Order: sequence, then C-alpha cells, then structure tokens
Amino acid sequence: MALIRASEMYNPIREWKVEEDVSDQRSITSRLCIECSKAYGAAVKHLATRKDVPKSTYRTLERSWSSLILWSDGYGVTDGELDEVLAKSCTLRQSTLELLTNISKTLTERLIPQFEPSDGKLDLNPLKLVTQEAASNLHLGYEDGDFEGSDSDSYSVTESDELDEIAEDLETDTQCLMDLDALIKAPAPDPVKETLPDRQETSEWSPHQLYCEGIINRFPKAKQDLVNRLALANFERFLRNKSDREKNMREDRQEEASGGTRFNDSGLGTSLQTGSHYAETVMTAMSYREGGGHSVRIPPLSADAKKNKPFDCIACGRKLQMTQNSVWKKHLYLDLRPWVCHDLSCNYSSPFANREHWIQHLGLAHGLDPEWSGFECPLCHQQTGNGRFVISHHLSVHMEEISLAALPSGPDSESGSESEISSGEEVVPDVEAEASQIDALEAQFRQNNPNLTVAQSCQMVAEHQAMIGAAKAKSLSVMRDAAVAQIQMASNRAMGKLMKDAI
Repeated sequence: MALIRASEMYNPIREWKVEEDVSDQRSITSRLCIECSKAYGAAVKHLATRKDVPKSTYRTLERSWSSLILWSDGYGVTDGELDEVLAKSCTLRQSTLELLTNISKTLTERLIPQFEPSDGKLDLNPLKLVTQEAASNLHLGYEDGDFEGSDSDSYSVTESDELDEIAEDLETDTQCLMDLDALIKAPAPDPVKETLPDRQETSEWSPHQLYCEGIINRFPKAKQDLVNRLALANFERFLRNKSDREKNMREDRQEEASGGTRFNDSGLGTSLQTGSHYAETVMTAMSYREGGGHSVRIPPLSADAKKNKPFDCIACGRKLQMTQNSVWKKHLYLDLRPWVCHDLSCNYSSPFANREHWIQHLGLAHGLDPEWSGFECPLCHQQTGNGRFVISHHLSVHMEEISLAALPSGPDSESGSESEISSGEEVVPDVEAEASQIDALEAQFRQNNPNLTVAQSCQMVAEHQAMIGAAKAKSLSVMRDAAVAQIQMASNRAMGKLMKDAI
C-alpha cells in the first residue's frame, strides 16, 4: 500500500545540519559518523517523496536514522567528546568503528544505488574515503576499489536485495550502537603491557630495596642515607641468619645419619645442633607497626617451649631450651644484632655484637659520654630525652623493631599463631614491657652507685632476672610475696657487695 507524502510534510527538525567541511583533525570515529549521518539523512529525505516505498519500510529507515542522530548527539560523537572514552578501550573502539563501517557500506552499496535523488547524484566519495580509513584501522584489508563492488564480499544491487532487508540491517546496526551504552559508561580498559626494565633501571635496583620500603613506611621522615644503611644491615642480617640455619640443619642431618645424640642449647650462645622445622615451634615475627600505633613484638615462646620442651630458633636455627620470654628475647637479639650506629658521619656501619658495645660506641666515638644530652631522633624525629638509659633505650627500640623484618616467616608459623590465639590459651606477656623493666633496673643500679662499671651493672641485672625467673616458676598465687621479698634482699646484698668492692 503506497504511502501518500508531500514534500512539505517532511519534518525539517529531523534534518540534521552537518558542516560541509569536516576537519581532518577530528577522529576517524567523528568523521565517519558525520558522513554516515549526512548520507543517511539525504536518503531518508529522498525516500519521503517516493510513493512506491512501503510505509513500514520507510518508518524503519527513518527510525534507524533518528537513532543514529540521537546516539551521536547523546555522546557528542561529532564534537569528539567520545574520543577520550574510546581511547581507553580497544574493544569499544573497534566495536564502534565496525558498526559505523557496516552502516556506511549498507548505505553506499545497497540503499542509495537503488534510488537516485531528484536533485542529482549524491556525492558519496567523502563517505567512501573515511570508511576505507576506518576499515584499514580495523585491519579488514579493504582496498581502494572495494566500495565499487570489486570485492567478493561487497554487496551488488540485485532484485533479490529487497528494501525491507536493507532497512532491517540498518536497524540492527543502529540498535547495536545504542546497546553500547553500558560499555561507554564503563569501558573495559586495555590490558597494560608489561615492559622489561632497561639496563639502567636494573643496575639501580638493589636487593635491600624491600627493607628500604619497610623502613620508609615506618619512619617517613628518616634520611634516605640512614634508611639505606639500616636496610643494608637488615639484608646482611637476613643472609647471615639464613646461612647459620642452613649450616645447623646440615650438621643436624649429619648427626642423625651417624646415629649421634642431639644436644640442647640453653640459649646462651653455644653452637649445638638444630632441627629443620623451626617455624613450627615459634610464632612468626610481626611486621612494622601500622599507623594505628600497634606495638611490634618479637616472636613469643610457644606453649611447648614454656613447658621446657626443646625448640628450634627461628633466627639461627639452633636447638634451644628455655621457658622465659626475657631470656628468649636476649638470645634472639644476639642473633639479629640490631644495634647499628645512626650517625651518618661514622664510617662504622656494621652491626655491633651486643647492646653494650653499641652504647659504648655512641658514648665514646660520638661524644655523648658523660653528659648524654638528648637530641632529635634521626628516625622518628622526636626528642630522645636526656641520660644514657633514656637515649639508648629510645634508639634501641627502633633498631630492634627494624631488625625483626629480617626474620623468616611462613604458612606454618602463621597458622600456629592463629591457632594459639583462637584456642584461648594463656596470653603471652608483653616482652617489650619486660625489656623496659630490665633497662629501668639497670639505670636504677647505676644511679644509686655511679662508680659501677657496665659489666658490674649487667651482672646485677642478670642475677636479678635469674631470681625473678625462679620465683615465677613457683606458684604465683602462694609464693609471690615471699619471692619478691627474697629477690629484694638478694638484690640489696648484691648491690652492697659490688659497692663495697667498688669503694
């Protein structure tokens, strides 16, 4: 049934005004969309005057053209507003170009050749050129003559190519453009290609870089040279302890192969045999404290270790037998050797064998002794306070905390930690608090008698600790008061004896 339409009935609002000169600076998507809209609009305008076109077919073509205009206006395609989104996603970019290319081919090869406009032949060369460029970008291999029907895939105008089929194809392609809405709003980004670092970047990387990052996260105000010194010491600490563990494991296997007897270490530094599963008996060291200020603790003794059962040291790998966290902490820090000189002008950057040697170095080599005046900590940039004990304690807490990162960790140790916490067993005392009490006791002994040497004060502290350990081994609910009195009397006698010898 023929549709009666007059030329004046054509709605001029539907006619999209497109600039005649399309700037070459516009993207291929913008130029292709402009040319498709121009050609499609001219075809629809011409078909509005044709009485032999079925009403339903014309409405389908008109509706598809309107959809193309709405899609273009909605995303600002002709103004290049969509280019930024397309640049982020190769999938979206190719899908858009492919659909616009299909529309262009349908217009130039199938629809427009069937109807010659009344005012003369429509110039399709701009559309064909930009379509060839788009096809080239899609790697479809179009040649210059493809749009003249030279390609076997190109459509030819035949009687079987019905107008309603062309309308349906155009409707499908424009609807697919509309369906890209979700991809345009949330485009799938292109995968990032991994690039190999050049020689310069490789040469600048150092194995202690991971430790540098941990120290910087913990102490962001510390100087980079100091961070490098402490990180390098941590890496060397890790290698040294790893070598010790492997050596002790080899000796242990040799001992087992020869049928020898395994001996237990009291934890005082003797070189005895070890087992291989050290991570199963000692909880994993915690990492650097986070922004919340949670205190970093050393790996506490396991429940079996507190029952005087031998266990393997997580640092050196030797077989140990001890029940007190304070003794375990001393042994662990003797293995880690966390004490490093913080003064960048000092040429001695290696870790000290023990805490006392480090303190003597600070006092004698850097002029802190005898006043021990406070200064700004080079790590946390807080005031250290005055006094030998206060300054050494402030710095040693940082050094010891950093050294814990050199301890190994693994699934066995982590799972053991979780099971012990979740089972509701006895909570391990805070070994950092114990260390503070020990340092405070040492400072008290020296304050009462300034003539005491470092060795004498250390001896008094060791005797005091031994008596505390003996008291803790008894029933705390019954013997606490008596043990404390005994410890106090013994400490007074020891102090009196040492003071008498000093005088």
